Amino acid sequence: MSHSIRISQHCPRLLRGALAGSGLAIGLSACSGDVVNLGEGQSPLPAYSGEVVSRGRGQDPPRSYSRCPVPPTPGGSVVVTRQAQLDELEGCELLPGDLNVRPLFYPDLRPLHALQIVTGRLSFFAGDDAFSAQEDEIMRSVAAGGWLRSLAGLEGLETVGGLQIVGTAAPDLEPLSGLRALTGDGLLDLEDSHNLRDLAPIGNLDGIRSLVVTGEMLESLAGLRLSENMDLLGASGPRLIDLGATNEVRRVSSALRIWRTGLHDLSALSGLEHVGTLTIEANPELLSLAGLENLSEAADFVHIADNPLLADVSALAGLESAGSLQIVENASLRRIPDFPVLSVQTLAIMSNSVLEQIATFTGELNKWSVLPGVDSRDLPDFTVQNAIAIRPDSLYVAGNPRLDRYTVPAGWRGAQVLVIADNASLLELDLGEIGALDLLSIKANPALERVEHGQLARVDLLSVLGNPALPLATFDDVQTFQREMSSEPIPAPNCSYGQCGP
Repeated sequence: MSHSIRISQHCPRLLRGALAGSGLAIGLSACSGDVVNLGEGQSPLPAYSGEVVSRGRGQDPPRSYSRCPVPPTPGGSVVVTRQAQLDELEGCELLPGDLNVRPLFYPDLRPLHALQIVTGRLSFFAGDDAFSAQEDEIMRSVAAGGWLRSLAGLEGLETVGGLQIVGTAAPDLEPLSGLRALTGDGLLDLEDSHNLRDLAPIGNLDGIRSLVVTGEMLESLAGLRLSENMDLLGASGPRLIDLGATNEVRRVSSALRIWRTGLHDLSALSGLEHVGTLTIEANPELLSLAGLENLSEAADFVHIADNPLLADVSALAGLESAGSLQIVENASLRRIPDFPVLSVQTLAIMSNSVLEQIATFTGELNKWSVLPGVDSRDLPDFTVQNAIAIRPDSLYVAGNPRLDRYTVPAGWRGAQVLVIADNASLLELDLGEIGALDLLSIKANPALERVEHGQLARVDLLSVLGNPALPLATFDDVQTFQREMSSEPIPAPNCSYGQCGP
C-alpha cells in the first residue's frame, strides 16, 4: 500500500507532524492558492483580484492611503510582511479573498479594527513556497517566540473563511469573541499559543471542520462547537486535560493527532468511529486508550507511540480495518490483546520494553483484500481457506526484550516482508499459515531456539542472522532465491519508531 499526497506549507503543521514514524506521507492538497504580495513596488490592489473593500456601514470612510476600492473583486491572497502594509488596510470592512500576515515583524493589528468579513482565510502564519528557505526559517523562528503579542484590533470580525494563528503570545482570545462563523474551509488553527489556557471566548463559533490547537499553557478545549464529521483534529499541550466536545465527533476524514497532553485516557473521543490516520503519541500521563471502543476503521494508519505509562490498548480491539497498525515504544505495555476482526496491511509491534505477550489474533487479517471493491456480506461462503492469496505488506515484531513467544496472526497466508528482530527473550516463533514471503528476516534474537514454519514453502530472500541458539537447518526445506545464514552474534538492529531494517 503506497500513499503519497503533496503537503502544502499553507496547511497546518499537524499534517506533517502527524506522520512522524509512520513511514507514509499524506496531506491535504487543497491548501494552496494564488498569492499577492503587498511588498515594495507592487501595483495597487485594483490591478489584481485580491482586493480589499469597504462596505460602508456608517463607518468613517477609509483613510486616503487605504487600499479599499469599490466595488469588490473576489479571489487571491493578500500577503503582508511589514507594518506599513497593515496600516494601509485601515478602514477596510470586507476582504474578498485571503489575508496572510507573515511573521517578519511584530504587528499592531489595530488598523484592522473595521474589518468584519474575510471571505477567504485570515492567517497569521509562517511559510510559503514564494519565500526562500532562509526567509522561511526566520519567519518560523519569530513565530515560535510569540511574535503576535496581541489580538487587539480584531474585535470587529464576524465571519472568516478559515482562521490560522500561529505563535501568539496574547493572554486570551477575547478580541475574537464576536466571531460567529467559519464560512470557507472551516479551518481553526491555533498552534504555538504561548499563554492561552482555554478557548471559551470563541464558544459561539460555528463551521469548525478542521481544528488544530497547541500550547504550553492550554488546559481545555471546552466550549467549542464541533461537527460530527471533521476533516482534521489535533491537540497538544502538557497541561491539556479536557478535550471538550470531541465526544460529538464521529468521523475525522484526514488526520487525528493527540500528542504531548496531560490526558489519562481518551474518553472524550468515545463517539469516534472512523479516521483517516490516528496518532496517539508522547502523552506522559496516558494510562489507557479507553474511549476508542467505537473506532472501527482507520483508512491509513493507527500509530500508538512513546506513551510511557500506557498499559492498556484493549480499547482498540473493535478495530475492523486499518492500512497499518503500529504500536511502538510504550514502556509500560505488557500485553497486546486479540484483534478479533482486524484487517490490516502492515503490523508493527516494536520497542515496547516490558511487552511480554502478543495475543493470537483470531481475526482473518486482510481476508477480503484479494477481492477489491467487493462487499464481504455478498460472499457468505468465501472463507480464508479458499482464498488464492492473502498478502499484506509487512509484519514487524522487533525490539521487544521481554517477549518470549510469538505467533503470526491467523489467516495470514503471505506477506511482502516479515521481520522478527532484536527480541532478547524470544524462545519460540510460529509462522502460522504463511506459505510465501518476499523477505523473511530473523535477526539478533539471542535466545531463539525454535521456529515453527508450518506451511512456509518459498522465500525470495531469507536472512537468518545472529540467532546463536537457532539451528540453521530449520530452513533447509524452504525454497529460496537468496539466503543469508549465520549463527554468529551481531549488533542489534535499530528498531526505533518502526525503522527496523531487515
